Amino acid sequence: MLAFIKHIPFGRFGTEFLSVFSAVILAFMLNSWNDGRKMDLAEEKNLKEVFYGLEKDSLDVQANIRGHRSGMAGCAYWLDYLNGGQAGGDTLALYYQHVIFRDYISIQNTSGYETLKSRGLELVEDDSLRNAIVSLYEYDYEIIKLFEEEYQEMQYFKNYYPLFQEELMPYMDLDSLGQVVKVRAIDGLEGERRKRLSNALFQIRHNRQFVL
Repeated sequence: MLAFIKHIPFGRFGTEFLSVFSAVILAFMLNSWNDGRKMDLAEEKNLKEVFYGLEKDSLDVQANIRGHRSGMAGCAYWLDYLNGGQAGGDTLALYYQHVIFRDYISIQNTSGYETLKSRGLELVEDDSLRNAIVSLYEYDYEIIKLFEEEYQEMQYFKNYYPLFQEELMPYMDLDSLGQVVKVRAIDGLEGERRKRLSNALFQIRHNRQFVL
């Protein structure tokens, strides 16, 4: 640029040229700064949207974790009972009715990520952060959804509830709403029938542990 300025014929026209040239350069620099500022603001806004979505997702994940752990505890309780333990009564009914066969869904707030994709992932300047976001939404979330909602072996109610209803109904006391309130002693449930229930409980507990 200095070499170019040396060849300018100074005088009235040269001064006017320099004024215009300087104004153009300053305008270009200001425009670049404004564009950069807009990009920074857009990145910040988009990342906040992703963050708020993740906050909500984390509550759902924690609830599912507690549910799977309760399901595992219920399986352990029932396995102990089937193998001669002393547990029984209303506690068995509580585990049976509410936790052992319960399925969970994966609630995912992806609007922030979808907005980011539509604007271009390069909006996130930090490479490691951008890669982590893509990995979470494109891989981890898909795996969680697959396990919770689509993987056939982990549909507990569909796969195992009918078996238990068939085998245990004679030993159950129900209230007026059809809810199980007590499971009586199942001394008459022996041999292969008891093994089938024990194996089902083992599979449920194993699969919940796998998801966790």
